[in-house]
Amino acid sequence: MLRWFEDLRLAAKLALPLSILLLVVGAIVWQAAASMAGLASSLEEATGRTATRNSLAFQVEAAVNAAAVAEKNVIIETGDAAMRENVALFDQRIARARDAAARIVPLALPERRAVLERLGAMVGAYEAVARRAIALALQNSNTDAQALSGGEGRRVRAE
Repeated sequence: MLRWFEDLRLAAKLALPLSILLLVVGAIVWQAAASMAGLASSLEEATGRTATRNSLAFQVEAAVNAAAVAEKNVIIETGDAAMRENVALFDQRIARARDAAARIVPLALPERRAVLERLGAMVGAYEAVARRAIALALQNSNTDAQALSGGEGRRVRAE
């Protein structure tokens, strides 16, 4: 039954297993290359998303801190023009914080989405307290404004 195989030359006997081996190695290499390309793409997307998310989180933090400075400046200023200028700065900076907080939510992983949605709510809560403090300062109730800003405002910012 295997007489035909025994009659083959040595090169022919080795060619068949070697061909099968090369075919299997080629399939493994092709599969590995395809998997590595998919992994590289996934990694690039994940790191890009993470970097963007981190950048936006830092933007929210920086904008809220800058808004807090503008809020404090409204409280300590005595001139009407300077107070209005700081109110305008507060408006710009809090808008920047709201924008960054809104842009971060679509980048969230499903399990982290609620946390990042809460970030926008926290910015809104701080804005509400700060606007009350600014309104008191504009009415020259600086002591009440400072108490509100230093108490409830600080607590909300710290969350």
